[in-house]
Formats: sequence, C-alpha cells, structure tokens
Amino acid sequence: MRSSSGPDPGAHERLQAACERISPLLTAERVVARPACIRPATPDGLPVIGALQGVEGGYVASGHGVWGMLNTPATGEAIAELVVDGVARSTELEPFDPARLPPMDPALLRTRPASAPQVGQTGRVRR
Repeated sequence: MRSSSGPDPGAHERLQAACERISPLLTAERVVARPACIRPATPDGLPVIGALQGVEGGYVASGHGVWGMLNTPATGEAIAELVVDGVARSTELEPFDPARLPPMDPALLRTRPASAPQVGQTGRVRR
C-alpha cells in the first residue's frame, strides 16, 4: 500500500498489461489518453453498461461518476448476468445501453504537449 497520495509510477503500465493478458484483442488498440483520478461521467449523466457493438465478447460498465461506489454492486451483478447468461435479469440495462451515445472521436481529446504531461500520464502513446 502506498503512503503517498500522488500518482503511482507504473500503474498505467500494470493495468494495460493486465488488460492485454485478459483480452489479447486490446493489444492492437492505441492508447489515446492516460488520465488519473478522474471519475468518468457521460454527457447525459447515466452510466454506460452493456455489450459493445462490433466487439464480440466486449462489455463496458463505466460512467457512474460520483455514484460508482454506491451503484457498483448492482452494475457488477448485471454485467455478470449479461456475460454468463446473455441477459441481465437483476437490472434493466436499456437506459444504460452504450449504443445510445455517439462514438467518441479521439481527435477531439484535449492533449497537452509532451513537455507538459498531465499528472499521472507517462507521455507514452502506443501506436
């Protein structure tokens, strides 16, 4: 356990390596940003929970914002049902369908010059 509240050196690399081990499909994807300490939220304020269109076996459960700690147990149960059974029975996921949002354009991401990396960013971008 770290005693400092600062960024954990190597955390992004460890997370990326774990994701690549779990899903080799992710190794071909380019990392477009490496933020730290950001609570993900969607433009409409609802989380994104469900299967990803065009990505066989791909699921997402994110965007809970400040409500993540409260809603994570229900989200985890619903995603587990979706993955194992093909349908979530404990929670109606239609309002949270990832397809309700337009695809993200990576060109619209705000970036800083490599000489001024954001806290928690390594400046490394996979291509």
